[in-house]
Amino acid sequence: MEKIFIIDPLFINFLNFKNITSKKIIHINEAVYRNINFIEKKSNKKKTNKKKTILIYGEISKRKNFKFLIDFLVNSTLINNIKLVIAGKFDLESKKIITSKKYSKIIKEKRLIIKDYFINLREETNLFKNTDLVWLCYVGGSDGSSGVLQTAIDNIKPVIYYNRGLINKICQSHDLGFKISYHYNEPEQLNKLLLSKNLDQRIQNIKKNIKKYKKNIKEELIFEDKIYKEITKDIQ
Repeated sequence: MEKIFIIDPLFINFLNFKNITSKKIIHINEAVYRNINFIEKKSNKKKTNKKKTILIYGEISKRKNFKFLIDFLVNSTLINNIKLVIAGKFDLESKKIITSKKYSKIIKEKRLIIKDYFINLREETNLFKNTDLVWLCYVGGSDGSSGVLQTAIDNIKPVIYYNRGLINKICQSHDLGFKISYHYNEPEQLNKLLLSKNLDQRIQNIKKNIKKYKKNIKEELIFEDKIYKEITKDIQ
């Protein structure tokens, strides 16, 4: 018996809306490493609004919208208060953008950190441990599921996301981060967010929501296990 595995619950909802139902259609979770046992360690350091680290992670292409964020920081007074880390293998087009002389100064000053290579699990853990916010304001392509969102959840890190697609649905439903309205004074919205006097408290509140959400999804079978279970079901 052939089966179709789908990771996007919005597409499942669409199929249901169209009354397209079949036992062959199986919804599965994101195909990512799930560090469900990660425990956030409390720090004795006093938290301040200064020097927040924003992480852009995964396979780096223009879809990640990294140029918008870099240009925003370069042209704002926040450049002294924000460190941006872009970690993951760059495609050729993105590498050409990031090696522009335009960004050489902030790279030299280590306000923009570039890690243009495949990130192993050990470094991934360290990256997220030292991150305050994870960037998910993607453009172009699909607005569907995101493995980076799952990794942020596993590491108890709030995200910044656009008000569209599956990422928006998940984040808004469970209050997992900060929403930016797409194509509506985006720099102004981002500036207001990052200059917020109560940003630290908002981040802590969102972390509590992430922990609740993570606890709820902890019992779900991971990608490989669910596929194996469905395939062997027909053999038994």
